[in-house]
Amino acid sequence: MENKVVKTKITSSKSDISATIHYSKSKTNRLAVLCPGYLDSKDYTHLVRLAEALCEEGYTAVRFDPTGTWESEGDISDYTTTQYLEDIRSVIDYMVKESEYNHILLGGHSRGGQVSIIYAARDSRVSIVLGIMPSHGPTTGQRREEWEKTGVSVSQRDLPEDRNKTIEFKVPVKHMLDRDRHDALADAKKIKVPIILIAGELDDLVLPEEVKEIFDNSNEPKKFMIIKGIEHDYRYNNDEISIVNEKILKLLNSVQGIKTILVDAVDAFVIEEKGSFKIFNEMYDLLEKFPNRKIILTGANDEQFKKFGLDKMPYEVFTLKHNPEKTDPKYFEMMLKHFGLNNKEVIYFEHNPSAVKSAESIGIKSYYYDPDKKDLEALKKFLDENSS
Repeated sequence: MENKVVKTKITSSKSDISATIHYSKSKTNRLAVLCPGYLDSKDYTHLVRLAEALCEEGYTAVRFDPTGTWESEGDISDYTTTQYLEDIRSVIDYMVKESEYNHILLGGHSRGGQVSIIYAARDSRVSIVLGIMPSHGPTTGQRREEWEKTGVSVSQRDLPEDRNKTIEFKVPVKHMLDRDRHDALADAKKIKVPIILIAGELDDLVLPEEVKEIFDNSNEPKKFMIIKGIEHDYRYNNDEISIVNEKILKLLNSVQGIKTILVDAVDAFVIEEKGSFKIFNEMYDLLEKFPNRKIILTGANDEQFKKFGLDKMPYEVFTLKHNPEKTDPKYFEMMLKHFGLNNKEVIYFEHNPSAVKSAESIGIKSYYYDPDKKDLEALKKFLDENSS
């Protein structure tokens, strides 16, 4: 089942802004609003893939172009921090009228992370803040002098669909002067909800120590991570996007106390019926009620992987191809290492009692699921009590 993606226009205080909404497969009360960096497009790959990743985690995710940029209406003179904040408010207002979202993640990359911090200090509806390499402070030095002298700053941005083509923005000095009025560093102190801050080890535009300064000014609960080998414009590298998104999801689950659900494959999530294997739909429907990340565990080899239909699963699938089996604790140690998880960040249900004991032996909270009884009420009780 594919997530529904809808392009729409949202009325802001000055004009209509362009937005793309990624709807979760199942009804959710969790909303993620993603803000692009300075003159960046909502359609840049890193923002699109983050929206998709959050959607898989049970969020409805929205990315949008601020007033005066890209597909949104308005003049570039309207592209200010003050207006950007109005745009965020308009997006949240629009979405909460559409559905009852009571958990709102607000985040963005670079400038988008900065305005997320500034906005979160002003709206109690925001439940968690995500700053990916967020900048802070006024424009200074030679750039400021040139901007004041010429009255305009000219910037090129590549098109989302073709890096070889560019669009030019001429941003009036009004943008810089308006930016002087806002201070993300000071606003970080006012935020009373969890905040996650990401820095790139190789970022030479927003240095890791600048992000750390915001972290030091923030209240608990808070998380800070420097990701090795990552530059500011990691959006050009799909592998780096995957690394960053994986770290973000892990930190989100950690700060919210949400655990990853490890799902037994054959004889639990996958059942045999009339000589063929299929997803146990009632179990799938149950799991979809939980926003947690899910990972299907199996020992299947390549031939069995196809036979059991594990190449068509709605969740990630992990196998060690019987080397070792799940009855060996090393299987779970290797699995945790592969995903960068620890034994307190996961829960597990499994139909093989020996595999349950194996997982429990390394400290994983586990539940024996009887494949004959298929007691989903009991499974739901286990998930309700242990998934967060």
